Amino acid sequence: MLDWLNRIGLQEHFIGLLKQGFDDIDFIARVGLSDTDLDAIGVQLAGHRKKLSTLYLVEGYVNGASAPSANTGEAGGPEDKPQLEDGDSGDEDEDDEDGSGSGSGSGSDEEDEDEDEDDSD
Repeated sequence: MLDWLNRIGLQEHFIGLLKQGFDDIDFIARVGLSDTDLDAIGVQLAGHRKKLSTLYLVEGYVNGASAPSANTGEAGGPEDKPQLEDGDSGDEDEDDEDGSGSGSGSGSDEEDEDEDEDDSD
């Protein structure tokens, strides 16, 4: 369980989890952590509560499994740096990259401005 908490940057909650009887990662993965559990553990920050209540990245640690880079201490990719802070999933940036965000059709605005200038002559 400590490996999982270290990976998601929440090792500070390890003792609180143990004191509330959450000492088995398989059990936590099976039953989850409710708001009441998080209150009892002492988790106050919204981002920490979200990671724990959604069991963020726990699948790599269930049934004795450990995540590939969990034991090396090295960042192996984006999955090693959780970006789920205060509800920010980073999805907003993806919309702009595929052209569906703002700025589409900006070429026609320039043409309209050119036509307006021609009309004033």
